Amino acid sequence: MSINPINNDFLNTITDYSVSEKKIDDISFKEMYNKIKTEQENKKEEIEKAGEEFESYFTYKILKSMYDSIPRSELSSNAAGQYRDMLMDAYSKEMAKNGGLGIKQMVVEQLSKEK
Repeated sequence: MSINPINNDFLNTITDYSVSEKKIDDISFKEMYNKIKTEQENKKEEIEKAGEEFESYFTYKILKSMYDSIPRSELSSNAAGQYRDMLMDAYSKEMAKNGGLGIKQMVVEQLSKEK
C-alpha cells in the first residue's frame, strides 16, 4: 500500500481558502463597524432633534400662557389670535434652535446615557 504525498495544489487550495475567508471576515467587520457607527450618528441626530422639538413645544406653551394672561379688548379679532399663535410658534422654534432655555441639552444628556 502506498501513500501519496500531499500535492502542492491541495495545500494552495487550503491556503487560498483561509486567506479569502480572512478577507471576507475583515470586510464583514468593516461593514458592521461602519453600519454601527452610522446608526449611532443617526441616533444622536434623532435625539438632538427630539430635544429641540421638546424645547420648542415647551417654550411655545410658556409663551402661549403668557399671552393668554393678557386681558383682551373687544377690538381684537380671531385672525390676530391666529397670527399671534404662528408668531409664538416661530419664536419658540428659533429659541430652541439657538439654545433657548437649555432643555434640549438636558434631554440629549439624559437620552444619550448608556445603560
